[in-house]
Amino acid sequence: MLLQTNFSTYDQRARKLAKFCNEVSSAASDTVSVTKSFKVDDRVSWNSEAGRVSGTIIRVHTRNFDVEGYTHHASMNAPQYEIKSAKTDHIAFHKGSALNKLHD
Repeated sequence: MLLQTNFSTYDQRARKLAKFCNEVSSAASDTVSVTKSFKVDDRVSWNSEAGRVSGTIIRVHTRNFDVEGYTHHASMNAPQYEIKSAKTDHIAFHKGSALNKLHD
């Protein structure tokens, strides 16, 4: 009987926790997401392993695309930006959330 009661209490707690998690998840998906959008020729900066880098957007990708065997995921709602570094001419790909617009 004791074992049965412990499982029953555990089940009740587990159900309460699951209900709470579902409510939190539902509330999080209802929040409005503000996405940053940029256009070609915008000057932007981003963090890299070497520190803060800046460059110019040269292309906006709104569909998945491949670069050197790697698929970058992009859509109309979550574009990827192709950016040419101002110092090294290196080409980088980033989502808008990783970028900050530079004002001249």
